[in-house]
Amino acid sequence: MKRHKTHALLCLVLLIFIGTKGFSQQQNISLQNSFQIKFEKALIADSNFQHIGFQPILQSRVKSNPPENLKFNKLDEKSRLSRKLFHEHLILYDSGDISMSLDPLFNFEFAEDRGESARDVNHYVNMRGFLFRLNLGKKISVESTFRENQSIMPTYLHLRTRKTRSAYGQGRVKAFNKDGFDYAMASSVLSYSPSQRFNIQAGHGKLFVGYGHRSLLLSDLSFNYPYLKLNSTWFNERLQYQNTYSIYQNLVRLQTNAESEGLLERKQAATHNLDYAIHQNVNFGIFESVIFPSVDTSGNVSIPVNYWVPIMFVNSIVEKDKNTNNSLVGINYNVKLFKSLQIYGQLASYGLSSEKPSLQIGSKYYFKQQPIRLQVEYNSIAKNKLPTLFTHYNESLTVPYGQNTDELYTSIVFHKKRWLTKIEGNRIMDNQYKTEVNYVDFQQSFIINQASNLAIKGGIKYRLEVLSKTEMEFIYFGLSTNLQNLYFNY
Repeated sequence: MKRHKTHALLCLVLLIFIGTKGFSQQQNISLQNSFQIKFEKALIADSNFQHIGFQPILQSRVKSNPPENLKFNKLDEKSRLSRKLFHEHLILYDSGDISMSLDPLFNFEFAEDRGESARDVNHYVNMRGFLFRLNLGKKISVESTFRENQSIMPTYLHLRTRKTRSAYGQGRVKAFNKDGFDYAMASSVLSYSPSQRFNIQAGHGKLFVGYGHRSLLLSDLSFNYPYLKLNSTWFNERLQYQNTYSIYQNLVRLQTNAESEGLLERKQAATHNLDYAIHQNVNFGIFESVIFPSVDTSGNVSIPVNYWVPIMFVNSIVEKDKNTNNSLVGINYNVKLFKSLQIYGQLASYGLSSEKPSLQIGSKYYFKQQPIRLQVEYNSIAKNKLPTLFTHYNESLTVPYGQNTDELYTSIVFHKKRWLTKIEGNRIMDNQYKTEVNYVDFQQSFIINQASNLAIKGGIKYRLEVLSKTEMEFIYFGLSTNLQNLYFNY
């Protein structure tokens, strides 16, 4: 835990001394998708060229108003207590050239599992942390977070976490008391735009490619990782090209003769994504990611020169004869209709010569007169001959289930003023082991503070795994600042 805390504090101290002046804030819009219905609806109705298929989205690239948690406005007409409790960041400073905010992060959740497979334990989540944002002029922005957790999970998550040694995208775990886990995560990003066309980010966090609930190309399912991302737009913003260089890890120690623990196995990825706005309402993207897993006994990673070549498909062609499933290519598309309907999808294939690609097709519908979003999504994961290298901290970088699997996902979200209602369900059909998982989650939230997404929440989750006949009926209640996507529906 000390290492995570040191990492977060160093990022906070070092980045605070960088500054310049320019044109628009370079903060990333949070990946959390439940609290952004109004923002998403505005994007669907926007007639400008947009590139929102590689997330997080840069605030300065979006013409619509940003979500409330990125605003630095002070409400002088209200009392200080009212502002801090219901409207503003806890600590807020804005001098024009420099603005910053600091908010506590926490998730205090208590639950009871009434399913037939429940363990006789008290389920809870106890998370504490902070979120710091800083804008230096209009060309540089900084974000840093830290979270520390203790939790006792429902049975299926408990067993999965013991197997992977990783807490569903929140870091490596260690035992806590008898049935609990202790885990922590830190993130940070430095975002710099030398001009309106270019943006450079160095960070430690998560990325997501696509428009849906799942991503067959790159998801925010797994733990944070370091990355360098170069973003550029061309032809009056009709084309966006992104080059991302990431470092992933396996939870396997390298052998060492020293008394200290060996380093974890590392693998480096070069990811390229090209998105073209064929029309204001039609986007078509091409994706490529290649992982270079070469690690020697000293812990040094030797990578070829072509790793740094920022041209799409060069790495896939050079590496294609190695037959190690280290190349993932695909397409990503989005169509907006009637300023209220969105149709999206993906095709994904390991290597340029894969026999059958994985498939995603989905749609979102935004009611014109009501703050309601309906979503339906189908995912079909192809069968592969070789295991994939696209994992980090023993978790998938794409979908949370295995190959040769089909999934149907549906959700309805209602968000009016401070009330948020979400009902989601999915059915995962494993064609290899001839079983399925059914999952339903009903959650009701009241947002206390829109700047920090502080909310009271309560709900019920139901999960049934058909082959093993394990059942979960999970009733929960909590108080949390919800600023990240966490996936439990598998």
